[in-house]
Amino acid sequence: MSEKVYVLNVYNTMTGQYELIQVTKEVFQAYRRTKWNIEDSTERFFKHETQMSSLIGGENDGYERFHEFIDYDNTPENQAIEEMVFQSLHNVLELLPPKDYELIYELYFKNHTERECAQRLGMSQQAIHERKKRILKKIKNNLDEEGC
Repeated sequence: MSEKVYVLNVYNTMTGQYELIQVTKEVFQAYRRTKWNIEDSTERFFKHETQMSSLIGGENDGYERFHEFIDYDNTPENQAIEEMVFQSLHNVLELLPPKDYELIYELYFKNHTERECAQRLGMSQQAIHERKKRILKKIKNNLDEEGC
């Protein structure tokens, strides 16, 4: 006995014609269960769903409709700004006295705790905390002067 074949009649927006598409049983059941078809589609549906023409590449800049694949955070502009801020921070850190730089490096780049730094330096955790606050304030003021 042959296995049942599930086929849907889908409208291809590229060609403007209906096409028979073979699908899995699960897709077929979901399609029928939700009664989703081209006649039931509304403006609300089209506003929130990717169209077939977009999947193919489509007309009218179809590829740009792949919003879920567009990385809005890592744009060239954002990367340039991030690099400028990073460079400014690097310049400000180089201006710190060696002991202050070492403490910031241990806390933020090596992820050591204030308590670990205090034990290593033979100081109290509170003294390290106050020193860190003073250094961070100095860094912030220097960054503000640079316009960051």
